Amino acid sequence: MKKKYDQEISSWLLSEGFRVEKLEPLPRLKVAWGLNVYTPPPLVVNIKIFQPAGHEDRIVLLLGVNISPDHQRELNKLDDSERYRFMSKMLLDIIHLCPDCKFAIQPNMMSPKTIIVSKTLYYEELSRPKLVNEIVRLVNVFMAINANLWIKFPHPLRKPQTTTTYTI
Repeated sequence: MKKKYDQEISSWLLSEGFRVEKLEPLPRLKVAWGLNVYTPPPLVVNIKIFQPAGHEDRIVLLLGVNISPDHQRELNKLDDSERYRFMSKMLLDIIHLCPDCKFAIQPNMMSPKTIIVSKTLYYEELSRPKLVNEIVRLVNVFMAINANLWIKFPHPLRKPQTTTTYTI
């Protein structure tokens, strides 16, 4: 009988201050078990950890970063070559932070809505410090994606809400 690692991994993460929930089924992914993991405040990032069905020797850490509608609009204002250069630089930053990660841009590089980054860990190399360090690496990828957007579009994209004051 193969050992189930979800409880051990949950225990490690809970003791490190992460919030851990059972992962609901994901479309197009067949998993033996999965966890929704949230980093402790102040920066709360969601990372999914799961064991792919039929692959009892590994887990996958998955980070999905949605590009905000405001940033999508700003990116669409760029000409094609400038947008391509911007996205290429962002991908290079991801590769530098996590050279053995897999990544995808959906639906495509010219109209990015989501950037997905995954890291596979094999149980033979898995330890509590290794798992936490790889989660930190994915949080750094999350920050690098956002930093690239903030550098390119430094002005606040949202207008501050106005407050109406009534005097009686």
